[in-house]
Amino acid sequence: MISLAEESIQSRMPVTHWILSWQENEQPTREQMDEAVSLFLRGMGLAEHQTIYALHKNTGNYHLHIVVNRTHPYTEKVIQPHRGFDIEAAHKIVAEIEHKQGWAPQINARYRVNEQGYVIRNLLRREQVKPKSKAEDFENATGEKSAQRIAQEKGRAVIQKATCWEELHAGLDAVGLRFARKGSGAVIFVGDMAVKASSVDRNFSLSTLCKWLGAFEPGYYSQRTFKKPAPEPVSHVCREEWQEYQKKRQRLAEERLLAEKRKEEKWEDLGQRQRERREAVTARLARHGLSVLNIVRHFLKEQELTEKAALRDRSFQPEQAERLRRFKHWLGERSPYLGNLWRFRRRITPGVEVRKREFPKVGTLAFPYAAYRNMVKQRFPEKMDESRLDAAIVLYMRCAGYTMQEVANELYRHV
Repeated sequence: MISLAEESIQSRMPVTHWILSWQENEQPTREQMDEAVSLFLRGMGLAEHQTIYALHKNTGNYHLHIVVNRTHPYTEKVIQPHRGFDIEAAHKIVAEIEHKQGWAPQINARYRVNEQGYVIRNLLRREQVKPKSKAEDFENATGEKSAQRIAQEKGRAVIQKATCWEELHAGLDAVGLRFARKGSGAVIFVGDMAVKASSVDRNFSLSTLCKWLGAFEPGYYSQRTFKKPAPEPVSHVCREEWQEYQKKRQRLAEERLLAEKRKEEKWEDLGQRQRERREAVTARLARHGLSVLNIVRHFLKEQELTEKAALRDRSFQPEQAERLRRFKHWLGERSPYLGNLWRFRRRITPGVEVRKREFPKVGTLAFPYAAYRNMVKQRFPEKMDESRLDAAIVLYMRCAGYTMQEVANELYRHV
């Protein structure tokens, strides 16, 4: 495969990597995986090309890595699927795979399969506006709403309803936001954080808004819109733990600021001492002439550089201060139950009661794998893929109270 890829003179990177991901509660069989790859390659026009694929679950979802050599094995021509518009084509293929294998369609999917079996655009799809990946990564790390999400939740409807610039500025001022021009574009301020207007909604670029509202007019905002808003949790799940986490974050931030202030004070103190020493030495040795002064100044300079290097080394030593982990890891360390609650927070709507279940150990067999395998086969007589069979065995053993280590040991004994 590498040898054929190196034959390509038209493309430096003819090998392409795609990922197909299933939802958290879905587990494909080997046959379904093979079929999904065949459908994907056929849809991309790469059915005859060299391919390596592998399914694994090192995250919360089963996902399939597909690596394809776009260099044709016979013609040695490099194929560009759908002239580079492969993302749109991939959405169509995903709809076909979901329909053929019976998977739940993705929320707000671009395409669906109709009653006649044709892939069509999903006209019932509601436009979903969510923060960009960088903002979502901040939210996952801290559990706190990003400035982009706040701007979307508070400002999007205001801007959509505005009929003039004055109305837009007044509406944003009422919800604590500011709209300002920046270069040839525009930003929305959430306190002192600037968010690109087009990242709140693609229709909020300055050129597009000027088509609706006329030439840009600056607005006047109250002082409260310039203040940094209080942090807000991104989810109602684990709110009390998030508040505790925020207090800890705030305490560590204050400690870091205090440490930085102490460093600055040390540098200022060193600079002051060096200046006073230079002045004293110059005054005392001035009568000995310029040649002596130059010699003394040289050695003073060397001494000052040594002192600064020593202080710099002390300042940049690895800090022993506590470092706060990402919110989900911090939760998981406190309790695996809380970590799983946070993981499934998007599915837990306000008012839903999530009960913590305890499974007392009722299984007493020293080697229970064979017994539970027979039980699962009796309950599910239809043919089952081996990996799915093992997953069902694991589930029943865990419900019977066997620990994760005991279950793992049983599986390893029968591999």
